[in-house]
Amino acid sequence: MTRIPLLLALMCAIAARPARGQTLPRTRGQLLDRVLRWFLTRSHRSPDGPAPATLDDLSVGALLELLGPLAYSFACQPGGWVDLMTEDRLLQGIRAARPAFTDLGLPAAEVLRNLSIRAGVLA
Repeated sequence: MTRIPLLLALMCAIAARPARGQTLPRTRGQLLDRVLRWFLTRSHRSPDGPAPATLDDLSVGALLELLGPLAYSFACQPGGWVDLMTEDRLLQGIRAARPAFTDLGLPAAEVLRNLSIRAGVLA
């Protein structure tokens, strides 16, 4: 993983702020899972070190359950994978991700805000 600059940078960022009781990820999947959870808790946005998580583990898990079906909606476009989606298409994809969306108990626009503005996962 260290031969790919982005993955190396992510490894360094995680190593600089180790989570209690966690070792460094050994696979690309573990690394991406840890980074995604890190982004969803927003602890990466604190200038002086890890900030308290704004989302608890249950909320992070619920958002992760939603991201799979949402990614699938990106991939199932007539022309294949789409990197850029309009806000309307994102909201449709979020609403279509049932039961993950309904389990969140939030309006689709709030879920989109959580994933984009607050977490930085969707930009």
